[in-house]
Amino acid sequence: MDKKGFTLIELLAVILILGIIALIAIPTVNNILDEAREGAFKQSINQIIKAIENDCMQRKIVGKEIITQYSFTSNGVIPQINVKGSIPKEGYATVDNDCKVTLNASDNHYYTYTSGNNNVVLKEKKEAKVYGLRYDGTTYTRLNDAVGMVANAGVNDEAVQNDFDNAEIYSEMKEITDHLGNSFILIPKFYIKKVVNGNTREWYISKEKKDESYYLPACFVDEDTNAIHSYILFGKFPASLQYNNEEKIIFNSKRNYAGRSSCSMTQCREYALNNNTIDITGYQVADVHMLDAIKALFYIEFATLNSQSIMMGISSQPETSLYPNGLTDSVVASSGSVNSLTSTTSPMKYRGIENLWGYMWEYYDGVNVKNNTGEIYINKNAKLYTSDITEGYEKIGYTRGSSGGWIKTLGWDPNYPFAEFPIEVGGNDSTGYGDYYYANGDNAIQNYYATGSMANGTQAGLNLISFTFNPAREHNYINFSSRLAKTPF
Repeated sequence: MDKKGFTLIELLAVILILGIIALIAIPTVNNILDEAREGAFKQSINQIIKAIENDCMQRKIVGKEIITQYSFTSNGVIPQINVKGSIPKEGYATVDNDCKVTLNASDNHYYTYTSGNNNVVLKEKKEAKVYGLRYDGTTYTRLNDAVGMVANAGVNDEAVQNDFDNAEIYSEMKEITDHLGNSFILIPKFYIKKVVNGNTREWYISKEKKDESYYLPACFVDEDTNAIHSYILFGKFPASLQYNNEEKIIFNSKRNYAGRSSCSMTQCREYALNNNTIDITGYQVADVHMLDAIKALFYIEFATLNSQSIMMGISSQPETSLYPNGLTDSVVASSGSVNSLTSTTSPMKYRGIENLWGYMWEYYDGVNVKNNTGEIYINKNAKLYTSDITEGYEKIGYTRGSSGGWIKTLGWDPNYPFAEFPIEVGGNDSTGYGDYYYANGDNAIQNYYATGSMANGTQAGLNLISFTFNPAREHNYINFSSRLAKTPF
């Protein structure tokens, strides 16, 4: 019996037929898988929205505080709620007083945005953009996806071109109100890369960690659980003081109050923590990691280190002057000033953060200086912040400048890229950082306060820095404050 195999022509025909079938079948199968994946994700989102709404309504019924922010992490939803099904790997939800939920979340394939009427918009995830800036001591150069972008600040109801209003990270920054009536600016999680080469410095930001040279600001990380959170809340207004129902002094961030605390660093920390309850936690004084993130956002957006070259802020008023919070509500642009960008008596805002520089000296927690040696100690765990250099504090690889003056150079330690403090003075108010540095040489541990104040003129900007007061020193000056902040921790 003859055994006859396939001819070459027959084999080629079979291969061709299989190829045609694959061309038809594979896209169909992929579409089916995509639709199933999309449907499952959408269903999970809807279940989460319903769970949050139910939790909110139940709390209102029994008279409990409404939880206004939730974080999605690899450890689940924080604060915890009873949700069936899968939880997005990252994202957050906000809730208003009517229990309407606004949600941002993502998994490996999709991200979603949900408006307050539960209208779910699902989009396929794409590679995150990278926005960058280079400064060589003379010239600013936009890098990567920031090339060609334009940013302007506005005055009152003036409409201005700002391409960053629609950019990743920036477009997610928005005002959030908590259950106590405090106003915050939500800052979404993002990664930072810094490159220092001689006098040249570069900054990069992205929603994704592109490689190991990028770091995530510690304010987005719960150091105790290693949970990564998708947002922080940064006080929209300089903090002022009020009493809560337990007659404890607390920090607030509210309209119509006048930013003022006149407290020591130790007291300010206590007043911020007094906002925490058994159910709702995460309140703290704004810290060095938050300010580091905001500086990177500002530098890249406006392509300058000199913040007062964009908006002067309140910087030539008597130290007895107070302005009610909320005056920049009249400014339509995302960043801008009331009446004039160059006036030294006009309130300003950056991305909704009112009077971020000028107006008030503001404490930023998480950094202490041993003043007699100039050693700088940094803490990444907000739960361990103290007015000492004990648990959690690590010494960085350079010492602060011993004498004050116009900032020329900030120190650099690649192991602590977020810790940039003056090491050299001799600049001026119109180039480079354009801000002043105050220092003294006593033996006390000193706190870090910055960005003020209403009587400092051109010295007052994002990089105005002082290490001159110890943690216990109370201030009778009204131009001292801080910012209330909140994390999901």
